[in-house]
Amino acid sequence: MEIYVQKFGGTSVATENAREYVYEKIINAKEKNKNLVVVVSAMGRDGDPYATDTLLNIIKNKNVNVSKRELDAIYSCGEIISSSLIASTLTSRGYRAISLTGQQAGIITNNNYFDAEVVAVDTKRIIKCLEDGFIPIIAGSQGATIDGEITTLGRGGSDISAVIIGNALNAKKVDIYTDVDGVMTADPNLIEGTKLIKSIGYKTCMLLSDRGAKVVHPRAVIIAEQNKNVKLYIKSTFSSSEGTCVQDYNKNISEIQSITLQNRKFMSQISLVGNNIDIQLLNKIKDIISYNKIYYEDFELSHNHIGFCVNESKSIETVQILHKSLFSI
Repeated sequence: MEIYVQKFGGTSVATENAREYVYEKIINAKEKNKNLVVVVSAMGRDGDPYATDTLLNIIKNKNVNVSKRELDAIYSCGEIISSSLIASTLTSRGYRAISLTGQQAGIITNNNYFDAEVVAVDTKRIIKCLEDGFIPIIAGSQGATIDGEITTLGRGGSDISAVIIGNALNAKKVDIYTDVDGVMTADPNLIEGTKLIKSIGYKTCMLLSDRGAKVVHPRAVIIAEQNKNVKLYIKSTFSSSEGTCVQDYNKNISEIQSITLQNRKFMSQISLVGNNIDIQLLNKIKDIISYNKIYYEDFELSHNHIGFCVNESKSIETVQILHKSLFSI
């Protein structure tokens, strides 16, 4: 059975307009590939009546001690709402779809509430849905212990759900859909002229995620690397971009692939992430910094990373200068 997995993040399901793009992606994939599994994140933002943070605030604002068990129970509701809505809409449009909680999808975790780890996946229910012609719409970032206790995988855990389910099903491909075209040379919301990185190594992608490029959860990349038979792509819900393929990266060249920015109090961390950083590339970066009179602190260097801190007020300008110097053609 050739299976494909799609995962849609919070920005993709947040509004009615955005969800129309989701339905289009699902329907197109279903018509091309019979066996399709979909994983969804929670929709909405704090203040919306159905948003996860709004649901959490219902009990957090009661000035009572709330256990992590009870927090997980309510935290899981956001993704369930998304999966039920999307399954219902697809059904109304003539496609057989069914929503599943993480537990119903067979995801078994340990009992580390709010940051659980998946220990096994029983795929029987998912496969039965596929055999019966349904599109399973699975609530991401959740599962249950062997005793049936609801657990969640932490913020961004829907990426983890998608890759784990893809691995368990031996899926041909897992597409992580977000609001950007893929992994970019910098944050396109901050920097003009960013470019799509068509192929990126697992370790570089993990480092980028750890350094602030929030396109995919780093744990999801680790899991994908452990089972390289499943192709992992990061794509945009809102465009037809081919996206970024995350895979083994064997090019023996010295390069910077992306620049990230993490704002802190008064200072910002700028990271240039790439491969095989050598003295020639290091000197090029230092020349750019010196020429533009950029004051920096806490310089870091490794085989695939150059990092330093600048004043927060100069952070975006610094990234723009570095990006233009490194990626403009």
